Amino acid sequence: MKFIKKTLDDPRGHAGNGHCFRRCRKPYEPNVIMRLTPRHVIDELFGDDGGLANLSVTDFSGHPRKIYIDHENWQTIPKGFTGCHTTYKQYLLQHEMGHAIGLFHHDHPIHDQTHPGKCPVMYQQTKGTSMCDPNPWLHPDTPVKKGSSKKKSSKKSSKKSSKKSSKKSKHKRKQ
Repeated sequence: MKFIKKTLDDPRGHAGNGHCFRRCRKPYEPNVIMRLTPRHVIDELFGDDGGLANLSVTDFSGHPRKIYIDHENWQTIPKGFTGCHTTYKQYLLQHEMGHAIGLFHHDHPIHDQTHPGKCPVMYQQTKGTSMCDPNPWLHPDTPVKKGSSKKKSSKKSSKKSSKKSSKKSKHKRKQ
């Protein structure tokens, strides 16, 4: 859970574009629900027509939007992905949350690049990264402050106001 929150809060990702993701509990209604899901369940829900085979899926039909993270890919890096396991998980979270907030795929890893040599986050890196370097971030060059006192104080305030912020949050997630 900490890994997911840390990835979604990273300023190099969607948080850097002003998106805020918070876990919420009843009675609050989430805008997005994220689930680690066995592959056969994803196949049953969306069909195994080849187009979505072995992929995580974001379901746009209805509210809340639902993200189904392919359990097998979460546990083991897909064959075509050339980066490390942590990078793959970060990419997967940023990519699927990108769909949940309305972003679509980049069809070509070279022509759609904003950061030379790096795959765009919305490129389907699960299918392979031979044409570009694996990249989980929208803004990979954004510096990330480690161990700053600002970060510690924001954790305290977020714990105190978690109910308020969940209610006001524009984008919420639940695992």
